[in-house]
Amino acid sequence: MDIAPLAAHFVAIVARRYGLDLPVFTETAVNALEDYHWPGNIRELQHVVERAVMMSTDGLIDIPQLIMQTTVTKSLQQDPVEVLGHMTLEQVEKYLLEKALERTAGNVSRAARELGLTRMAMRYRMEKYQL
Repeated sequence: MDIAPLAAHFVAIVARRYGLDLPVFTETAVNALEDYHWPGNIRELQHVVERAVMMSTDGLIDIPQLIMQTTVTKSLQQDPVEVLGHMTLEQVEKYLLEKALERTAGNVSRAARELGLTRMAMRYRMEKYQL
């Protein structure tokens, strides 16, 4: 299985969905993805990439953002990468919605724009997560 093109495809989908800049994998991250045996198959790859996009900084995805089953993590600290790494994709999505709403003082339209969502999509997610 050719992991790098699939991972790049998932990065593009997630970045577009959340209105984020398109991050790129470091060579080390690509090697880690290709060396991993993927017991969860393509769905696991998709989830790992989605989480990594959410946690990427400076437009790069490197080893710390790749949370795979074999990744050994330390106890939870207040480091956002560590906190998000232990969350499900739904929990991360809810967290991002909450933070956008906090930054915009509850202005749904502005929060939706910041996240690259339509106002309707934002409202749907707010209902979904009871925000």
